[in-house]
Amino acid sequence: MGQTNETIPAAEPKTAAEYETIIQGLTDSNRTLTQENETLSAANLAKEAEIKTLTAERDEYKNDADEAEKLISGQKTTIDEQSAKIEQLESNPSTVPTFTYGKGKEAKTYEVLVQNFSFRLDGAPVQKYTVAELLKDTKLQGALIKKGVGFLVEKTAAVAV
Repeated sequence: MGQTNETIPAAEPKTAAEYETIIQGLTDSNRTLTQENETLSAANLAKEAEIKTLTAERDEYKNDADEAEKLISGQKTTIDEQSAKIEQLESNPSTVPTFTYGKGKEAKTYEVLVQNFSFRLDGAPVQKYTVAELLKDTKLQGALIKKGVGFLVEKTAAVAV
Protein backbone atom coordinates (compact mmCIF):
# COMPACT_ATOMS: atom_id res chain seq x y z
CA MET A 1 0.00 0.00 0.00
CA GLY A 2 1.92 3.03 1.20
CA GLN A 3 5.01 4.13 -0.71
CA THR A 4 8.35 5.07 0.68
CA ASN A 5 10.33 7.95 -0.62
CA GLU A 6 12.76 5.76 -2.58
CA THR A 7 12.92 8.30 -5.38
CA ILE A 8 14.13 11.03 -3.03
CA PRO A 9 17.92 11.03 -2.78
CA ALA A 10 19.49 11.01 0.65
CA ALA A 11 21.66 14.00 -0.19
CA GLU A 12 20.47 17.52 -0.95
CA PRO A 13 19.64 17.89 -4.65
CA LYS A 14 21.90 20.20 -6.56
CA THR A 15 20.44 20.43 -10.01
CA ALA A 16 17.07 21.15 -11.54
CA ALA A 17 17.02 17.62 -12.94
CA GLU A 18 17.44 16.18 -9.46
CA TYR A 19 14.57 18.40 -8.27
CA GLU A 20 12.45 17.23 -11.23
CA THR A 21 13.18 13.61 -10.30
CA ILE A 22 12.15 14.26 -6.71
CA ILE A 23 8.99 16.09 -7.82
CA GLN A 24 8.13 13.29 -10.26
CA GLY A 25 8.68 10.69 -7.53
CA LEU A 26 6.46 12.60 -5.10
CA THR A 27 3.81 13.10 -7.80
CA ASP A 28 3.84 9.37 -8.61
CA SER A 29 3.63 8.49 -4.89
CA ASN A 30 0.76 10.95 -4.45
CA ARG A 31 -1.06 9.51 -7.47
CA THR A 32 -0.63 5.95 -6.14
CA LEU A 33 -1.80 6.93 -2.68
CA THR A 34 -4.78 8.82 -4.14
CA GLN A 35 -5.77 5.75 -6.18
CA GLU A 36 -5.41 3.50 -3.13
CA ASN A 37 -7.50 5.96 -1.09
CA GLU A 38 -10.22 6.02 -3.78
CA THR A 39 -10.23 2.21 -3.92
CA LEU A 40 -10.50 1.96 -0.13
CA SER A 41 -13.20 4.66 -0.05
CA ALA A 42 -15.23 2.81 -2.69
CA ALA A 43 -14.80 -0.45 -0.78
CA ASN A 44 -15.83 1.31 2.43
CA LEU A 45 -18.96 2.75 0.77
CA ALA A 46 -19.85 -0.70 -0.56
CA LYS A 47 -19.47 -2.20 2.92
CA GLU A 48 -21.57 0.58 4.45
CA ALA A 49 -24.30 -0.08 1.87
CA GLU A 50 -24.13 -3.79 2.62
CA ILE A 51 -24.41 -3.07 6.36
CA LYS A 52 -27.48 -0.89 5.71
CA THR A 53 -29.09 -3.62 3.61
CA LEU A 54 -28.35 -6.34 6.16
CA THR A 55 -29.59 -4.16 9.02
CA ALA A 56 -32.84 -3.47 7.17
CA GLU A 57 -33.28 -7.21 6.48
CA ARG A 58 -32.58 -8.03 10.13
CA ASP A 59 -35.12 -5.45 11.27
CA GLU A 60 -37.70 -6.85 8.85
CA TYR A 61 -37.10 -10.41 10.11
CA LYS A 62 -37.32 -9.17 13.70
CA ASN A 63 -40.65 -7.46 12.95
CA ASP A 64 -41.92 -10.65 11.29
CA ALA A 65 -40.80 -12.69 14.29
CA ASP A 66 -42.47 -10.25 16.70
CA GLU A 67 -45.73 -10.42 14.72
CA ALA A 68 -45.57 -14.22 14.62
CA GLU A 69 -44.92 -14.32 18.37
CA LYS A 70 -47.95 -12.09 19.01
CA LEU A 71 -50.09 -14.28 16.77
CA ILE A 72 -48.89 -17.46 18.47
CA SER A 73 -49.48 -15.91 21.88
CA GLY A 74 -53.01 -14.92 20.87
CA GLN A 75 -53.68 -18.40 19.52
CA LYS A 76 -52.33 -19.96 22.71
CA THR A 77 -54.69 -17.78 24.74
CA THR A 78 -57.61 -18.83 22.55
CA ILE A 79 -56.62 -22.50 22.81
CA ASP A 80 -56.32 -22.22 26.60
CA GLU A 81 -59.73 -20.55 26.84
CA GLN A 82 -61.36 -23.15 24.59
CA SER A 83 -59.66 -25.99 26.48
CA ALA A 84 -61.02 -24.60 29.74
CA LYS A 85 -64.51 -24.41 28.23
CA ILE A 86 -64.27 -27.96 26.94
CA GLU A 87 -63.01 -29.17 30.31
CA GLN A 88 -65.88 -27.38 32.05
CA LEU A 89 -68.44 -28.85 29.66
CA GLU A 90 -67.00 -32.34 29.96
CA SER A 91 -66.89 -32.19 33.75
CA ASN A 92 -70.46 -30.92 34.00
CA PRO A 93 -72.34 -32.07 30.90
CA SER A 94 -75.73 -31.14 32.31
CA THR A 95 -74.95 -27.48 31.69
CA VAL A 96 -75.07 -28.06 27.93
CA PRO A 97 -78.62 -28.13 26.59
CA THR A 98 -79.43 -31.28 24.65
CA PHE A 99 -82.32 -32.75 22.66
CA THR A 100 -82.97 -36.12 21.10
CA TYR A 101 -84.13 -36.21 17.51
CA GLY A 102 -85.57 -39.27 15.78
CA LYS A 103 -87.20 -42.42 17.08
CA GLY A 104 -85.98 -45.81 18.16
CA LYS A 105 -82.56 -46.84 16.90
CA GLU A 106 -82.49 -43.76 14.64
CA ALA A 107 -82.71 -41.40 17.65
CA LYS A 108 -79.63 -39.23 18.21
CA THR A 109 -78.87 -36.76 20.97
CA TYR A 110 -77.48 -33.33 20.06
CA GLU A 111 -75.81 -30.73 22.23
CA VAL A 112 -76.67 -27.08 21.56
CA LEU A 113 -73.55 -24.90 21.81
CA VAL A 114 -75.22 -21.48 21.51
CA GLN A 115 -77.76 -19.57 23.54
CA ASN A 116 -79.53 -18.05 20.53
CA PHE A 117 -79.25 -17.97 16.76
CA SER A 118 -80.92 -16.72 13.57
CA PHE A 119 -82.33 -19.11 10.96
CA ARG A 120 -84.66 -19.12 7.95
CA LEU A 121 -87.15 -21.98 8.41
CA ASP A 122 -89.03 -23.19 5.32
CA GLY A 123 -88.43 -20.04 3.27
CA ALA A 124 -89.88 -17.75 5.94
CA PRO A 125 -87.96 -14.60 6.81
CA VAL A 126 -84.91 -15.04 9.01
CA GLN A 127 -86.00 -15.29 12.62
CA LYS A 128 -84.13 -15.25 15.91
CA TYR A 129 -84.49 -18.33 18.11
CA THR A 130 -83.44 -19.20 21.64
CA VAL A 131 -82.27 -22.56 22.94
CA ALA A 132 -85.55 -22.93 24.82
CA GLU A 133 -87.50 -22.54 21.55
CA LEU A 134 -85.24 -25.02 19.78
CA LEU A 135 -85.69 -27.63 22.52
CA LYS A 136 -89.48 -27.48 22.02
CA ASP A 137 -89.62 -27.35 18.18
CA THR A 138 -88.87 -30.69 16.44
CA LYS A 139 -89.43 -29.17 13.00
CA LEU A 140 -86.71 -26.57 13.72
CA GLN A 141 -84.45 -29.29 15.13
CA GLY A 142 -84.81 -31.35 11.95
CA ALA A 143 -84.12 -28.37 9.69
CA LEU A 144 -80.97 -27.43 11.61
CA ILE A 145 -79.70 -31.02 11.60
CA LYS A 146 -80.36 -31.31 7.87
CA LYS A 147 -78.55 -27.99 7.28
CA GLY A 148 -75.58 -29.27 9.31
CA VAL A 149 -75.17 -26.17 11.47
CA GLY A 150 -72.00 -26.12 13.53
CA PHE A 151 -73.62 -25.27 16.85
CA LEU A 152 -75.37 -28.66 17.03
CA VAL A 153 -73.00 -31.44 17.98
CA GLU A 154 -74.05 -35.06 18.04
CA LYS A 155 -73.43 -36.38 21.53
CA THR A 156 -71.59 -39.65 21.61
CA ALA A 157 -71.28 -42.08 24.50
CA ALA A 158 -68.36 -41.31 26.77
CA VAL A 159 -65.44 -43.66 26.31
CA ALA A 160 -63.60 -44.79 29.45
CA VAL A 161 -59.90 -44.11 29.30
